Amino acid sequence: MFAVPAHIVDRGENATAVAGGSAVLRCNAKGDAHLRVSWSSHHRVLRPEEIQTRVERNKNLVVAELHLNSVSRSDAGRFRCSAANDFGHDEMVVHLSVQGILDIDIQINLYPMSEPHCTPIMT
Repeated sequence: MFAVPAHIVDRGENATAVAGGSAVLRCNAKGDAHLRVSWSSHHRVLRPEEIQTRVERNKNLVVAELHLNSVSRSDAGRFRCSAANDFGHDEMVVHLSVQGILDIDIQINLYPMSEPHCTPIMT
C-alpha cells in the first residue's frame, strides 16, 4: 500500500463580497495520516474564530472554511489555503474582491466653455 500525499481537490474560484456583508472561502483537501489544512493571508491577520475545519469521513475529506464577516475593502486580496501531511504539500490561492455598496460607473462629459450651445465631447 502506498501513502497518499496531501492534495487540494475542488480548487476554489475567486470570490466577491459586498462591503458590510460576509464571505466564506472553502478549501477541500485529501491525503493520508495527519492531514493539516490551514488558511493564511499576507495582508490581514486571520483570527482563530474565522477558521472552521471539519472532516467528512464518508468522503475522506477535510474541509477548511474561512468565514469573513463585515468585510471591508481592506479585506480584499489573496488568501492561501495550505494542505500538508508527512507525504506532501499542496496549496491554492483565492482572491477576494470587495465591492462597495455604491460602486457605480461614472461617465464624464466635457463641454467647451466658449460655445453656448455645445454638444458633449466624449472622453
